[in-house]
Amino acid sequence: MEISQILKEQEFFSGISQNNINLISESATIKKVNKDNYIFKICEEAKKFYLIIKGKVSLEFEIENKIISLEIINNGEILGWSWQFPPYKWNFSARAIEDTELLEFDVEKFYEKCNVNLLLAYELQKRFSKIMLKRLQATRRKLIEVIQEKNNEKNT
Repeated sequence: MEISQILKEQEFFSGISQNNINLISESATIKKVNKDNYIFKICEEAKKFYLIIKGKVSLEFEIENKIISLEIINNGEILGWSWQFPPYKWNFSARAIEDTELLEFDVEKFYEKCNVNLLLAYELQKRFSKIMLKRLQATRRKLIEVIQEKNNEKNT
């Protein structure tokens, strides 16, 4: 399937014109990641973002040598927004928890394409902002859960 067709079928890109879909698709390539392999790791340089086509990805971080799964990213969801802010490093690690197929967007090419149409850039930034809010809320919930577990361990 052509990348532009894949994008057109995704909720994140709904309502985007075919011309803009075609423009955005020029910054993406299809990538396959085997189960248990990392797509990226915390503190690595963030130069890409991803759209999960098929599979599941665990967004993870480590506390006291324990890997904590913050959230599971599923088909049709965007993965990664650390590329938007200095120091342009991943804040979490992303590991495929099953064989996964995704679109990998090169950020430099993506910015080039969005600079052609600033209304498109603005619309996509609003959509990325919703993802950031969702991930920050998930982080907050997971940290509360981890703290509660730690307190329960102390009390037993």
